[in-house]
Amino acid sequence: MRSLFTALSFAILAMPVHAQTAIPIDVVSGYFQEMDTLESSFTQINADGSLDTGTLYISRPGKMRFEYNAPNDALILASGGSLAIFDGRSNAGPERYPLSKTPFSLILDRNVNLSASDFRTGTTYESGVTVITAEDTRRPQIGKMHLSFTDSPVALRSWIIQSQSGQKTTIILGDVKQGLEYPASVFSIDREVYQRER
Repeated sequence: MRSLFTALSFAILAMPVHAQTAIPIDVVSGYFQEMDTLESSFTQINADGSLDTGTLYISRPGKMRFEYNAPNDALILASGGSLAIFDGRSNAGPERYPLSKTPFSLILDRNVNLSASDFRTGTTYESGVTVITAEDTRRPQIGKMHLSFTDSPVALRSWIIQSQSGQKTTIILGDVKQGLEYPASVFSIDREVYQRER
């Protein structure tokens, strides 16, 4: 648990402080709507307090790649409406889920409108950091996302996924790059399956 608080403390201290008031929800929705691609290193704080690191790639709408660093040999891919979790220690194929059944759909959907009536949202603000909590009331089983942003310009810095059972997984982003182009193969689940079966 100490590792969780330590990582969060360093992440918050490293965030630039500009905003004087919370970022409006419609501005956050617009941030995702305008996002084309995103790349960032990340630190993941798991529910048991353990840490993983890696690189995140997002191509909106609907595509994402979590590439973990050793010794974690997992890989998470989202594309074609599916999310696949690859376990490098297993010879079996990936676990697959409909993307719409996962919290990532909240930010990867083609149309992100957190002000819509289907969403239950809340906003907190402290020391220049706005935290938007979003929950899709049509799909409560996917859990909640707590999205942290800094201002000037608006930038996603971290998020927490909270399951229905209350377990939390935190992703803290490093240096964020946007506007880069990626070939479709970066996010292809079928290509990854083929490569691993060779």
